[in-house]
Amino acid sequence: MKPLLPVVLAAALLTTATTATAAYVNSEYGFSATAPKGWKQLAYPGAIVVFAGAASGGFSTNINVTSEKLPAGISLAQYEAAGRENLKKAITDFKFLGRRSITLGGQPAFEQSFTGRQGQFNLYFTQAITVSGGRGFIVTGTSIETLRSTLIPAMAGFEKTFAFRK
Repeated sequence: MKPLLPVVLAAALLTTATTATAAYVNSEYGFSATAPKGWKQLAYPGAIVVFAGAASGGFSTNINVTSEKLPAGISLAQYEAAGRENLKKAITDFKFLGRRSITLGGQPAFEQSFTGRQGQFNLYFTQAITVSGGRGFIVTGTSIETLRSTLIPAMAGFEKTFAFRK
C-alpha cells in the first residue's frame, strides 16, 4: 500500500494570491471551509487549496487541504498510520508529538501534531485526517516552530468550519 499522501506544503509559498473573504467551497471534492481572517488563498501543486498568513522570516504560516482516492476497505486508522510512516521519511528530524480523536466535517478523524525541519526552517505541523466517500482528506497546518501559538487557533477555526457538502 503505497501512495497515501503525506503532503506537507512547507516551502515558502511564493505564488499569486487572493485574500480569502468568505467560505471556500470546492464542488469537485465536496467540502467547504473558512480561512482565517486576512489570510490569502493560494494554488500549490499537490494541494486542493492553500491558505497562508503573513510571512515571517521568509516563511508563511499556512493551512492546506489534500485528498486522494483510497484503496477499497482502508480504514481511517490504516490511512493515518501509513501517512505517519511516510512523514517520518519525508521530514528531517521528524518528532511525533501526539494524536487525538476529533470530528472533521461530521466524520471521525484524527488530529496529530509533530515537528521537523525542512530546509532552513524548524517547523510545527498539525494535521486533521479523515476518510469520506472513498477518499482520504488531510488538512495540514504548518508554522515556524516558535510561532505555533498563532497556528493552533487558526487551525482550530478552520477545522470547525470544515464541512462535507456531498
